[in-house]
Amino acid sequence: MVSSSLKVLALCALLTLGQGQGGPFDQPCDMNVFQNCANTLGEFLGTSYIVLFNDLFLFDGLYNKFVSATGPSDVATMCNALTTFYSCLDPTFEQCLSPLGWVNQGKSPAQAFLNDGILRQYTFICGAGFQLLNEPVTFNCIQTTYRNNYDALVNQTLRVYMNSVAYDPANSCKYAETLQTSWAAIISNTTCFQNKRQHVASFFGCGAALEYTSAQFRHCMHQNTCAWAANWTNVMKYLKSENGVTYLRVPAHPEQDKFGEWFQAEEKWIPLKM
Repeated sequence: MVSSSLKVLALCALLTLGQGQGGPFDQPCDMNVFQNCANTLGEFLGTSYIVLFNDLFLFDGLYNKFVSATGPSDVATMCNALTTFYSCLDPTFEQCLSPLGWVNQGKSPAQAFLNDGILRQYTFICGAGFQLLNEPVTFNCIQTTYRNNYDALVNQTLRVYMNSVAYDPANSCKYAETLQTSWAAIISNTTCFQNKRQHVASFFGCGAALEYTSAQFRHCMHQNTCAWAANWTNVMKYLKSENGVTYLRVPAHPEQDKFGEWFQAEEKWIPLKM
């Protein structure tokens, strides 16, 4: 357990170093090295490296590892696999994994920020979030909520955020805040609320979403923070309870039809699962 924790801390240090670099790329991403490193990560996640960084394959691979973990030690194993991946790419870490690095590999800007956001999200889960997961009740309630609410976390909130910032980037901070508050609301309720871990779970959900949005809209972090003591009034604006079922509010948002035309989807309430 000690060695696992040390590797998790090494992951945080490596990511902090990589994300802090802002100068020109001295070396391009070596695609032969990248494919070798990505293949190892893909084997761990059960996904071919060829598709691993397309659409949500990376998100789903890490999500499946998280929700199937038997305890924090399994989460540490997942984090160590990411550490190995990052170390494998050294010294061209940022040249390969920054948003510009992804675009240089042929990814669309949207996919580049998606990949960067997912990796940053797991920086939080493997860092500050990992420390919270060492408490058994907190681990169980957060993991259970993740496992049972994929649709709410991804289709009803993450994809809504992606569509919203693509259509209306001028209001990106508003949409980033909605994603943070929605994830905080989802994870802090149901099982975690019953176990009186709602404030810890709210911080976990908000922190994961905050890190996801940080690369694309870093300026929003100055106004969209995740206070340890959750702003319960704000979170509760996204929740209601009827007949013992908790519902999440999905605000009106832009969507695209099958022809690529934008339209405004109406506000709706979706049930959260225990």
